Amino acid sequence: MLKINEQKFSEMDELSLQKVPFFFVIDFLMENVLIFSQEDLEAQKILVDFPNFKNVQPFTFEAKEVTWKSFPQSKEDYQRRFDSSFHRMRKNFLIFNFHKSFWRKKSKIFWE
Repeated sequence: MLKINEQKFSEMDELSLQKVPFFFVIDFLMENVLIFSQEDLEAQKILVDFPNFKNVQPFTFEAKEVTWKSFPQSKEDYQRRFDSSFHRMRKNFLIFNFHKSFWRKKSKIFWE
């Protein structure tokens, strides 16, 4: 059964009736409720951006030019690594298939 934190919900009701802006966070089970006033948000450095309230200042950043360096492999080196990976993947797949069939046979022994 849900254990609702009545005290925190009452506190939010009071703030709403007083028309005091606040921000709240509730966990899925409604057991933990955090309530932040505008001052609390600033003190905790929590930034919010809602249509009617925001404490985020517009910012601009300087775009920097990025230079990419590539280190291409030779086709032979790539092919060797691909074949090796493919071989390992295929080997693991075969082990998985063996394992799966092994347990299927075992389960027939136990459940029949």
